Amino acid sequence: MNPNLMMLVLILLSLTLWVWAILDIFLSQFKSRLTKVICLIFVFMFPIIAPLLYFQLKKKFIIQKKRIFNKEINHC
Repeated sequence: MNPNLMMLVLILLSLTLWVWAILDIFLSQFKSRLTKVICLIFVFMFPIIAPLLYFQLKKKFIIQKKRIFNKEINHC
């Protein structure tokens, strides 16, 4: 594989993960506003490793909503 192509793929993957982390931080409901700001600053300062760490530790920072499942299945 061409080294330039491999580098381009790695850059695009890291950029995608970085943008995804930023959007997720803005759309998630955090336990405190300070935690949200710290996560955002951390992701901006360390764009390669911080999104990976954020997604690994995300459950500790956000308010998790309880999922509701409908047991009834409608058959037509």
